Amino acid sequence: MRYSRVLSLLLLFFCFAALTQAQGSVSDQEPLTTLHSTARTVVVDVVATDKSGRAIPDLRQADFQVFEDGRPQIITFFESHDTPGNALPAAPSLPPGVFTNVPTVTPNEAINILLIDALNTQLDDQMYVHRQMVKYLEKLPAHARVGVFLLSNKLSLVQGFTQDSTVLRAALERYAKNPSPSSLLMSPTDNATQQQIITQAQQAFADPSVQGNTQGASNGDAQMLEQVNALQEFLQHASENEGNNRLLITLSSLKSLGHYLAGIPGRKNLLWFVGNFPTCLPPSCPYLDLYQETTSILASARVSIYPIDASGLFTLQSNIGGPSGAPGIGITAAASEKKPNTSTLDITPHNTEAINNNARFLDSENWARSTGGKAFHGNDPEKSMQEAIEHGSRYYTLAYIPSNAREDGRERKIKINTLQKGISLSYRNSYFERSSKEKNTQLNTPPQDMLRPMMDRGMPNFSELPFRMQVTLNPAQPDEATPHAGENVALKAPLKRLNVGFTLSLATLNPSPDSDGVRRRPLQVTLLVYSQRGELLNWESRQIRLAIRPDQLQAASTTGIPFHLQIDTPPGDTYLRAGIYDATSGHSGTLEIPLREVLGY
Repeated sequence: MRYSRVLSLLLLFFCFAALTQAQGSVSDQEPLTTLHSTARTVVVDVVATDKSGRAIPDLRQADFQVFEDGRPQIITFFESHDTPGNALPAAPSLPPGVFTNVPTVTPNEAINILLIDALNTQLDDQMYVHRQMVKYLEKLPAHARVGVFLLSNKLSLVQGFTQDSTVLRAALERYAKNPSPSSLLMSPTDNATQQQIITQAQQAFADPSVQGNTQGASNGDAQMLEQVNALQEFLQHASENEGNNRLLITLSSLKSLGHYLAGIPGRKNLLWFVGNFPTCLPPSCPYLDLYQETTSILASARVSIYPIDASGLFTLQSNIGGPSGAPGIGITAAASEKKPNTSTLDITPHNTEAINNNARFLDSENWARSTGGKAFHGNDPEKSMQEAIEHGSRYYTLAYIPSNAREDGRERKIKINTLQKGISLSYRNSYFERSSKEKNTQLNTPPQDMLRPMMDRGMPNFSELPFRMQVTLNPAQPDEATPHAGENVALKAPLKRLNVGFTLSLATLNPSPDSDGVRRRPLQVTLLVYSQRGELLNWESRQIRLAIRPDQLQAASTTGIPFHLQIDTPPGDTYLRAGIYDATSGHSGTLEIPLREVLGY
């Protein structure tokens, strides 16, 4: 099925090579029809590996058993994704300023997101990760589609999804020239200064000259102890507040990313490069509800998380337990050394460090396990990237309709077994069902723009509705008195006006003739102009109706159906994203291009 779709797209592409412009009447008319689907089907991606971590191919539907809340379920859909796409023959080169959303290679059905976590990672570690990313991207597999996001005080896009290694590396170089040190994460220097303050206070308390036998020494000792404990409590409280703030921003950003990626079909592998992993383990996590909501949104959007440690290798120890009796992680030899005699004062940092490392380890494992990914705790990000993308590119998709039709808005547990021995399975292990109230609210919500979810900066190009687009500078450029082209009336000069011409294949639309012989088709066409960081600068959206008369049919069949829009863009590193939606078939096509070449920059 996959190769048939690709062949169809190729045939359309080669037809486009002969397209020129023909006349078809276009008018602004008619709202589009919106179709609703309310069936609840649970889709789960499953990665099957052997004891060495290698993907196991050629499994069948009969090899799997699915359980929900302990009850067996009937698998209603099964598809294998165990062979990454192969490159197709190169398409003919297009004239300057002409673009198409027809892919020239078969994309891997999974896409990969590189998330640089500047909020929870020291600057030196960020730069190390950057160098490792560039090394990996130099040998990026031809089938891999990759996008790059940055998590700082907010989530931002570094580079939209592409298979072009050169474009990805250039985007990372732009990021490296302006890195994002976290204002909420203590630097090693700050940590060392804080520890020095604690150590000096401890030494002062233990100094015999301070604890002498002079009259009132006991009162002085008590006062000193109180001051040191107060200092330690203050620093601990400040550290907890800092960690909670980072956790809140992290969860909110990941939740937004899940909503963004939900508009992209198929599996998404989120490679999360993070140095100081934000922990959210019960019962101490203040944002446990948001944590559960975020993991549920990511899993429902078929996002599998691959946490990759950006700060070095964890050292496993068993002498100090972490939460729930788990083994200690990252404990140095000093942790087992005899502590100084400080009466009731215990300010040795090692136990706290070990427990924090242990919590981070467990939480990264939880993120991976709950979403069907895999956590990497080594100190080789390049190798981890390679293994994560390979792990997430070979998988099986299962679907089932829950046998329990009640919708109470609660969590459902998923368990998948395989009848073959020696196989490990990775998959999301739960989902939150929609309640009847939430369902009714969605059904009663007014119809939304069906094209909008696919039009965010950096989204992949959708090719269900292939088209060709020519972008040129308008010969008559606007001045300050010229009305805007586009709906952002606040856009300020200087501006560049673009002519955007579309050409659609009549065979793609295949409209049936009405009683008068005219072939009509309602379409939605949208143009969006973005900055490099994903800020929406200008937009133009049109509801149009194509009407092809019988005397125009031959020309439209031969040369395609043309129509034109105009839009203004400010100068600079801007991007144009175009989209067409056919309400009759439910098909859509989108295309994003950088405007540097068109604008002559």
